[in-house]
This record gives sequence, structure tokens and C-alpha cells, in this order.
Amino acid sequence: MKRKPIVQFIPIIALLVLCIAIFSLITSLTSTIRRKSMLQARKDNLSNLQEKNKELEKELQIVQSQEFIEREARDKLNLAKPGDTVILMGKNIQTDISQPILSTPLTNWKKWWSLFF
Repeated sequence: MKRKPIVQFIPIIALLVLCIAIFSLITSLTSTIRRKSMLQARKDNLSNLQEKNKELEKELQIVQSQEFIEREARDKLNLAKPGDTVILMGKNIQTDISQPILSTPLTNWKKWWSLFF
């Protein structure tokens, strides 16, 4: 039986090495493309978050301002500065002056009784 010389296997070995190199290159390229798209998505997300952060910082400055605090105290807490005249308008205002505006508070047991019965 004759032995085949190694020279005959050189093209097959070269083809095998070339196939492995091409496979490795394609794998590397797909990985690079995937990472690049992921990087772009994260950059977009970062820019959106930075923009939202700027808006929140502006809102924080507005909320911490003295004018905003004063306006909220007047509007939501019904507070007034000394010397201001408060005028109440609306449907729930009592028009009969003969009756007192403040009623006597109920005792706790009467409140519970009216709640359940």
C-alpha cells in the first residue's frame, strides 16, 4: 500500500483553515453590528434621560421658588398674608347671616352612630 504524500493534503488543509477564518470573521462582524446597534439604542436612551432630567431640574427650581410656595399656600391651603381681604365665592357659602357659620362639633360617639345607623 502506497502512502500519500503530505503535499496532497495541503490544499485541503488550506481550505479548512480558510473556512474557519471566514466563519470567525462573519461571527465577529455580526457581533460588532449587534453591539453597535445596542450602543446606539443606549445613546438614544441616555439622551432622552438627560432631556427628562433637565426638565425635572427646571420643574424643581420652579417648585422651590418663593412665588410657587406662596401661590400653593393661597390656592390649596386657603392661606392669606396679613392685611389681605379674603372673599369666599361659591355655591356652598351660607347666605343666611342669622345662623352662625361654625356649628358645634359632634361628639365622637354621635359621629360613629351616624356613620353606622
